[in-house]
Amino acid sequence: MKEVFSFCIFCGSANGAEPEFVEKARVLGEYLGSNGHTVVFGGGNNGLMGEVSQAALRAGGKVIGVIPRALIDIERPLSNLTDLIVTDSISERKQKMSEFSDFFIALPGGVGTLDEVFEVITNNWLGLFDKPVAFLDVNDYYRELFQFLDTAVEKGFIRPKCRNLVFRCGDIALLVERLISSKKS
Repeated sequence: MKEVFSFCIFCGSANGAEPEFVEKARVLGEYLGSNGHTVVFGGGNNGLMGEVSQAALRAGGKVIGVIPRALIDIERPLSNLTDLIVTDSISERKQKMSEFSDFFIALPGGVGTLDEVFEVITNNWLGLFDKPVAFLDVNDYYRELFQFLDTAVEKGFIRPKCRNLVFRCGDIALLVERLISSKKS
């Protein structure tokens, strides 16, 4: 029997300017759902969040949304989610998402996406948990971010071991396989 896991998806509440962003979100959701994995996400129906969650559901996967009460009217969660957890704050949202997830994937997004994913990287670095993180790099969206991380290593602000806690990949199957294998090693 194949192992199934929970993947937390951090991504934009907007679709972005390139149609490939929406397409990759759909394909990721479909891939995870059709392979029996659970998708944990920010709970909203807007943008890439809505695309990845609904694709996972259509593919037969479980989807857990975690949304702060203050964002319910803005991000409009759908009633078809497997589970919807309402929190009192963004901090509690991030904590719950981490509790329910084995792995983390960042799709394109803005400051909220970066806040969420960097908190997870920091928690891994500090040893608070061991949950691998990857960026699904659509059209080199995260190329400059990874250049920054490499520069921070060169300038002595990030240790190489910390930098190696995260990677980027444009291929969904390869990214998921690499995340799962990193947990087993």
